Amino acid sequence: MERIFERIAAIPSVTQSGATMKRFTPGFAYLSAVDIENQPTPDGSSHTVQFRRVRADYFAALRIRVLRGCVFERSDSLSTPATAVISQSFADRYWPGVDSIGRRL
Repeated sequence: MERIFERIAAIPSVTQSGATMKRFTPGFAYLSAVDIENQPTPDGSSHTVQFRRVRADYFAALRIRVLRGCVFERSDSLSTPATAVISQSFADRYWPGVDSIGRRL
């Protein structure tokens, strides 16, 4: 993948690139079960949330504004602490009125 993105970056008219492993299809969402620290469900099961796996430069390429915190780094890997970028609606739903930075899924 890195070689592909290096080749894309070498194209003179390309100013930014990014990628997601899951395309956006209207009416369809990729779901995952997660446990949200201090946010149990009534029946003790995991929460079901929508997710996308994205490349570190995805947000910049799509000009998605980051309100707080940071996005993924190219150095993030399976051997570094896991990170997540959440939407404002996710933060408002699970941590209303509380700072969501540093919370754990």
